Amino acid sequence: MSLPDKVVNALSDPAYHRQVDDIEVVLGQLDVTPSSEFTEFYRKYIGPFWSDSLGIELADIIDDECNIEALTVQCRSQYRFPERMLVLTQLSPGGTVHVLDTESDEVFVVDFEGGEDLLVKGELEPRWDTFSDFLQDYF
Repeated sequence: MSLPDKVVNALSDPAYHRQVDDIEVVLGQLDVTPSSEFTEFYRKYIGPFWSDSLGIELADIIDDECNIEALTVQCRSQYRFPERMLVLTQLSPGGTVHVLDTESDEVFVVDFEGGEDLLVKGELEPRWDTFSDFLQDYF
């Protein structure tokens, strides 16, 4: 499956085009195998990315100081997030982060007032069924 046209069009500016495909190293370090849409997105595009529709910033996987790798490692350490989870966003003004389950491809909105515990227990309901659905709403 390829990326939605809406996403490709939103990121047509060459400033968003990744020059070096080095995401496999990070995915290996995090010990995850996300969906083909996720890997295609981060192989092609470099962030961070701002969303006017959701009012959050989607982190880059490698570049930038606050990237998916750093956010994920922090939440795994501090909140016991399962190994299969990737943290996609910094803490929003509303006190939430967006988290991808790399096994199911579902995306969750996680608050830190009990939502993190529900995520760890596998009891939190996803906000989006797939990373592709998330991207379509995001862009």
